[in-house]
Amino acid sequence: MKFETKEKLLEEYQGLSYPKETTAIKYWYQYNLVNVNIFFDAFDENNPNLAMVLAYDNSYYYTSLNVKNTTITKEYLAKIPANILEQILDENNMLDSFFANIEEHIISKKSRWINYNNDEIFSRTLSNTLRDSKGRKDLPFLLTLKKTPMSDKMFNTLRETMGIDEEILRKIQEHGRTIVRTDDPTRRKKLTIILDGVIEI
Repeated sequence: MKFETKEKLLEEYQGLSYPKETTAIKYWYQYNLVNVNIFFDAFDENNPNLAMVLAYDNSYYYTSLNVKNTTITKEYLAKIPANILEQILDENNMLDSFFANIEEHIISKKSRWINYNNDEIFSRTLSNTLRDSKGRKDLPFLLTLKKTPMSDKMFNTLRETMGIDEEILRKIQEHGRTIVRTDDPTRRKKLTIILDGVIEI
């Protein structure tokens, strides 16, 4: 994500009056008939949260996105329904145009504020993902550390989609811990809070 796009997101979020852990800004538009929903919050100023929900023809897809990264690749859209993917690929079977369009929309449009718990598409999509035994357990909010060694797969997922610094993830892994996430924004914790007393950053 380009620097100016990230700055626009932060500016709009910081313009909210008294944001809480459930507060986010949202952009919504259509891309080749796919409903694109972009959610952003900086409740954790050191680890801002960017998420996307895509909806098309009774199919829904959720993923976290890395607001800190300057490139977004296909890996972010693992296990996306085929009918949605077909709609957002360009003539070269790439996602470059799709992600460029997201940034253009953020830069040129104004967001609206939402409460995660009251946003139907956000809540419903996450709920359906959790009910699907084959779905990704790609949850948006940090909850705690667990005394279980972090797998390399989880390490890469947290680094690539949530933008947690590799050095921090390495320390968590070396301490035999892993990060537990939640879909409930009222239970979320800031990264520094869950690491406090366990790992120095």
